[in-house]
Amino acid sequence: MQTRMIRSTRSFSWQAIIVWLVPVVLLIAGMMFWRNAPRSQAAPPSPAVPTSAEIEARWGVRISHIGVTADGGLIDLRYVVLDSAKAIMMLENLDTVPKIIAADQQTTLSLRTAHHHKGDLEVGHTYYILYRNVKGSVMPQTLVTVVIGDLKLNNFPTE
Repeated sequence: MQTRMIRSTRSFSWQAIIVWLVPVVLLIAGMMFWRNAPRSQAAPPSPAVPTSAEIEARWGVRISHIGVTADGGLIDLRYVVLDSAKAIMMLENLDTVPKIIAADQQTTLSLRTAHHHKGDLEVGHTYYILYRNVKGSVMPQTLVTVVIGDLKLNNFPTE
């Protein structure tokens, strides 16, 4: 009778080991598969954004982003203020508010009135100007030209 109890106990311990071992092995295998599974590729990096030392020196801004937004109806131009006094002068004169020339070189997007921000422009902060995208002339993933006064920033990529 004692032999039977030992066998019964051994049988029970093997069952317990198998009951715990199988889920652990499956869990480890699943984690290894998940870790090594192919991932979707990230979006390709955006092309390098050109800068203009002349625009930065004269107008105190660096153009940082141009995006097509509002279902293609607006163009969002973003700039970083480097010198607030120069940036304010740029925005107060309609001739020096940034203009965008579309890739077709035939359409120029501009504002009809000078652009005023409420409050002071702060150095290091990013601000924006919204333009109406006339006839959808600026498309994502194209190169445009930004004109500020008599200075140009060519081949600026849109997003």
